[in-house]
Amino acid sequence: MDIGIDLGTTFSVIAVNGEVDLADDYPDGIYLPECNATIIPTPDGEPTFPSVTVEDPENPGTYLFGRDAAQKAEEGLAPAMFSKRKIGTRETFEMSSGALTAEEIAREFLAYLKQCAEQALGQKVSRAVITHPAHFDRSAVEETRQAASGAGFDMSLPEQMLMEPVAAALAYTRSDDRDPLRVLTYDLGGGTFDVTYLERSGGVIEMLAFDGDHLMGGYNFD
Repeated sequence: MDIGIDLGTTFSVIAVNGEVDLADDYPDGIYLPECNATIIPTPDGEPTFPSVTVEDPENPGTYLFGRDAAQKAEEGLAPAMFSKRKIGTRETFEMSSGALTAEEIAREFLAYLKQCAEQALGQKVSRAVITHPAHFDRSAVEETRQAASGAGFDMSLPEQMLMEPVAAALAYTRSDDRDPLRVLTYDLGGGTFDVTYLERSGGVIEMLAFDGDHLMGGYNFD
């Protein structure tokens, strides 16, 4: 089984192609007919996973993710937040047992998302298409790929790494059969702002331009 992951700066999302029934002991999925995809929620039934990681104070060397990690922040701990902005750099995040790079945090978080997907689907997940900001340079994209490989995904195909606004534009084209078609898509996320321009002509989709700013997301507006 293959899945799609939006590894977001503030929130992340897991999806699977088609209308899929999830395991009886897992919350119901959210089917999006316009995209023909099913959102896999968190174990608590939320549609998005907060992109937050913290070392478990009761079990050093292990980590809490998502809502559980955010809750620890409210209790006074300092979790890793917005770590995706640092992928491709050597900056680190301090944990109780030592410092982690953004790539290492992404690896742990992606492993958690993989575990949730396998629990929800009731089968092994082997590959993922992972979206990344348009502004990511080659180093950041490659580190994200390496993090996914370290999390247990087979990331051998180059097209498994996809710009976030490109993914949104491709999803839109599935519900619009006009040809030729020109699509300008922006992704205003919690931490980044990205835009891409696509054209479809003769059934062939080509990306013509893209840009982004990793310090102009909704969190910065707030």
